[in-house]
Amino acid sequence: MQITLFRALQGIKIPDDQAAGVVAGVETHVETVANNNIKAVEAKLTGMQATLDAIRWQIQFLGVMLGVIGLAIAAGPIIAKFIR
Repeated sequence: MQITLFRALQGIKIPDDQAAGVVAGVETHVETVANNNIKAVEAKLTGMQATLDAIRWQIQFLGVMLGVIGLAIAAGPIIAKFIR
């Protein structure tokens, strides 16, 4: 893109030093926009990771609770026999 832009500017009789300045400015602008977009995506990914961690914890907690309920159901009749 840089060479194409530079040649286009030369084609309309823009001096080489000014054309090089325009190309450098465009390059800086594109780099800045790309870096800002990357930072935004990184922030979203960080938020998504926190959400996934919370969901993982909830699923693990649910698994433990289901295990406790299963043990209670299985052991209930046995404990009832000892109580009577």
